[in-house]
Amino acid sequence: VNGTLTIKIEDNTEDGQGIYSEEVEQRDQSLDDASFFYCDLGNLVLLKIRPYLEDDRYFIFNNRVKKVVRVDTLKDAGILLPDDQGIILSNGYYLQTGENKIFDRRIEGVKFLRKIQSPNGEDYLFVFYEEKNHDFVILSYNVIEQTVKTPIFCNGYTLFAEGEMCYFNTEKEPGKTHLIQIWQTPYTKELIPNDAFKDHELYKIGNRQIVNAMAEIQELVVLLSKEDSYNGLYEDIEKRSQGILDGYFWLKNDSPNGLHQPIKEVKEIAVSAIDEFEKVVEIRNKTNATLAETSKKVEKILFSTKSANFDTLEQYISLLSQMRSIRGEIIGLKTLRYIDLEKVESLEEQIASRADDLASACVQFLLKDNALEYYQSQMASLEESVSKLTKVIDARALEQDFDQLSIQLELL
Repeated sequence: VNGTLTIKIEDNTEDGQGIYSEEVEQRDQSLDDASFFYCDLGNLVLLKIRPYLEDDRYFIFNNRVKKVVRVDTLKDAGILLPDDQGIILSNGYYLQTGENKIFDRRIEGVKFLRKIQSPNGEDYLFVFYEEKNHDFVILSYNVIEQTVKTPIFCNGYTLFAEGEMCYFNTEKEPGKTHLIQIWQTPYTKELIPNDAFKDHELYKIGNRQIVNAMAEIQELVVLLSKEDSYNGLYEDIEKRSQGILDGYFWLKNDSPNGLHQPIKEVKEIAVSAIDEFEKVVEIRNKTNATLAETSKKVEKILFSTKSANFDTLEQYISLLSQMRSIRGEIIGLKTLRYIDLEKVESLEEQIASRADDLASACVQFLLKDNALEYYQSQMASLEESVSKLTKVIDARALEQDFDQLSIQLELL
């Protein structure tokens, strides 16, 4: 729109406003000139957009937070995270809840190579590889914390059965010694049991079940920290709470953790909040609609005052009367709940400023000899009509004409 690639969440293409926009090289192109591709991943929508005679651009849109980020590394690889938590790239990640992190350092042309899962089911190692320069990017993702540790950039690596990972980087000059870093990781060949807790109830449940439960509870904690601007917040909290209660029966046992009752209370509060929030949303929508309608009136009358040719005093009085009426509406907006007071103040300031200018122009018009000619003519016409009255119903209509003329003269 108007030379920009604009991503919008409302069906209105009259202007270039939206939640994200950036310029395109061919400013005269339309939607038909570009190519669009998308992938629906729940709360996330991956977009590939190819403007006319340009390279592809890649974006991630989150329907919950209504935000867009551009991530061009998506062209090389985008891998789904476990349990549909989001997507991981060679230079960062983006979660369903809106949390994301894009690292500053990136390598062009990196492709996904492999995924390695730790035996405990808590950690996943994603390995990306660039073939030309033999560069590896290694990202370790934890499904409970839902974060990626500091990326490892190297030119070679290996994992041992006990979880040790060795990696190295090539050097510009040949040498007799080479630096190899060794890290202890959770990516062992087999799960190492902790026999000290083998009689504990959680031990009998199994590590994978516990990891899955902790991951879902962490998602619930993240949702609880969100603000109301997060679309569908209370529905997601209620759904996630119910899913945890239904999926992990052992949470009902008070001895291991006692999590069942607080999660149940969170769910009940969310259900109550949904009803209340729907009322708030309805009020906000009505308030926004009223504000939008008044804004259009202000825009229309401001345009009228700039484009009109004032030949009679009646034109001044008519517009001043309309502006007084609209200013009254604007002042009334301040009493509405959830109103954008900053926007209202701006509208009132525009009307007041233009009304002052128009009043000054009206005073200058009154200095003319024939300025009151219109009203003199109206008064003469009404007086003549009075002398010809024969019916009460005609008198009432004439009274309204007198009242209207009186209002205009009072304003004058």
